[in-house]
Amino acid sequence: MDPLKDLPPAHVAMHHEKSGFVRRNWVKLALSALITACLLYAIAKEDMSLVPSLDKFRFVRWWTVGGYVVMLFVLTYFRAVRWRYLLRSFADVPKARLLRLSLVGFAAILILPFRIGEFVRPMMLKKDIKISMSAATGTIVAERIVDGLVVSVVLALGLLYLPTIDPLPETVVGLSSVKMSIVRGSGFTMLAVFGIAFITI
Repeated sequence: MDPLKDLPPAHVAMHHEKSGFVRRNWVKLALSALITACLLYAIAKEDMSLVPSLDKFRFVRWWTVGGYVVMLFVLTYFRAVRWRYLLRSFADVPKARLLRLSLVGFAAILILPFRIGEFVRPMMLKKDIKISMSAATGTIVAERIVDGLVVSVVLALGLLYLPTIDPLPETVVGLSSVKMSIVRGSGFTMLAVFGIAFITI
């Protein structure tokens, strides 16, 4: 017996859309789960804590929290403007609407595991202005490539030009299982990967 037989057509279409989303993105979801599991393992192995104990909060300068919140909203505004430019080739979306979508989307990234929240913005945009999911997701991918390239460039410049401890420790401080050579190699590898990805978009 088909469980979808008695459902309204709109509900059937929504069910197929959700199923298709999982099929198209199962590799990304699996990789996200694997990376998260590795990070949790490293944290547990080094006896670190995801949530600091209450006594650590006495070192917080609380006036900085308000400044952080203000800067977070400023950052979100500029990211919404950047997203608007990426969308402009196939949709003219008002900045106010994109700002609302961005606030919800970034909140979902913080709340949902495995960065599943990355898909919230394109899904909301698809429903809001009727553009294809692939087009909306493509703009998010372009955002992440640009972000990754900028971070990789900053990391590479830091590795090349900032003064270091001499002799340099063999492992990362606080993560004895991670060698410094791996960090340096990973930094330049990611610069190459994001550089090639940026050229292709």
